[in-house]
Amino acid sequence: MAENGAHYPLHSAAFRECLERDVFLAVQVWNDQPRIDLRQCPDGYPTQKGCILNSSRWAVLTDHLEELEKKMTEVLNGGTDIDFKIHLGGNLYAAVKTPFPILDIRLRFMNEGKLLYTKRGVTLRFPGLNRLKQNIQRVHEAIPRTKPCYLVHQETNDEMGCARCKECSPNTYML
Repeated sequence: MAENGAHYPLHSAAFRECLERDVFLAVQVWNDQPRIDLRQCPDGYPTQKGCILNSSRWAVLTDHLEELEKKMTEVLNGGTDIDFKIHLGGNLYAAVKTPFPILDIRLRFMNEGKLLYTKRGVTLRFPGLNRLKQNIQRVHEAIPRTKPCYLVHQETNDEMGCARCKECSPNTYML
């Protein structure tokens, strides 16, 4: 319970786990909302290089981890022309692209109709990806899994709702 008597929306204690090098996975409460934080923390101190996932974005990432790992393996085995990306929500994407066998989870922005990379994100190699997979259950114990936003729109055939949704269509939802 918080000092002001409010209950945190976590079902178990917040935690922080090193995935690889300086990349940490943290589950915590910020402004009374639970969040999953993937962040670079050299010397144990957080930097701006990282990304925040809500439970919907986390669900999309965990649903596609096997596909992303397969693409990383293809790149490692010499595959060419691999450019695989998954929209997690907002302008956050998980991607694997030749020539490096890494998982890049990064915020992007729209400029003249093209999605461009920002410095806000993390990259994981195979050891970090494996540690992330080992912590999935721990994250779900702290923050119950929710249905990804885009699935909710698909199930209800709500194309206009999807177009107006900040998670599903971040670059057009205000139009």
